[in-house]
Amino acid sequence: MSRQPSLAEIGAFVAHIRAASSTNGDRGPLLADRVEVLERLAAADPKNREVAALARDARSAAGRRARNGR
Repeated sequence: MSRQPSLAEIGAFVAHIRAASSTNGDRGPLLADRVEVLERLAAADPKNREVAALARDARSAAGRRARNGR
């Protein structure tokens, strides 16, 4: 089972979101971070269907982005 993200990891993720939203840079790394954090949260609490659905949606969006070459 995956370990839950630490507070520091979540803080870094939020900082990454803020930095990405203030520029028009590549959002690929942000999307990858989002998928990883959500999947780890879902693995840590398998009964939480909402987090599991968010993780699936994020993985799907990352896959579409990769297929579209963006």
